[in-house]
Amino acid sequence: MRVERAVEGFGERLAEDPALQAKIDAGLSRFAGYVLDEYAGTLSEIIESTVERWDPGVVTDQLELLLGRDLQFIRINGTLVGGLIGLFLHTVSQQL
Repeated sequence: MRVERAVEGFGERLAEDPALQAKIDAGLSRFAGYVLDEYAGTLSEIIESTVERWDPGVVTDQLELLLGRDLQFIRINGTLVGGLIGLFLHTVSQQL
């Protein structure tokens, strides 16, 4: 209970104190920069090996479940935007 109250109190103070927010933000930015500088290669390898182990069929099924109807709109928008970009590039190449 004491830990819960302490965390709750800190959260309330953080929500109300812009100076504390700035201090926390600066600290987190420095920490993120350090982690990326020191471990960029390792993080890249972890992400790459994780993605390589994914089964495309399972990932596709999971995305369809998570995105539902939105996935169809994403596909339609991607097709339309890709088509418009292709048309634009074709037109520009014909003009040159």
